[in-house]
Amino acid sequence: MAIDYVNRNQYGYVDFEKMIGLDGIALVNIVSNPQEAVHTNQKAIQSRITHNDGGTWKQLVPPRRDSQGNEYACSSTVRT
Repeated sequence: MAIDYVNRNQYGYVDFEKMIGLDGIALVNIVSNPQEAVHTNQKAIQSRITHNDGGTWKQLVPPRRDSQGNEYACSSTVRT
C-alpha cells in the first residue's frame, strides 16, 4: 500500500492512474478529510503525484490559467 485514503466510488473503483511509458509516475486522488467525510458524506479531494512508484507523494498545485489565458475553476489543492 503506497498511500492512504484513496478516493473510490460505490463500486470500489479508485482514482489512480499509472502513466504508461513514464517509469515511476502515477496520479491519485485522496480524500483529505476522511474522518469528517464519514459523518457528512462530503469529501475534500486532493490530487497527488509520485515520481518514484509511490515511495513519496506530492500535492498537485493547479495552474492559474490555461494555454489560452483563461482562469481555471479550481484555485486550490483541495476540491470539495
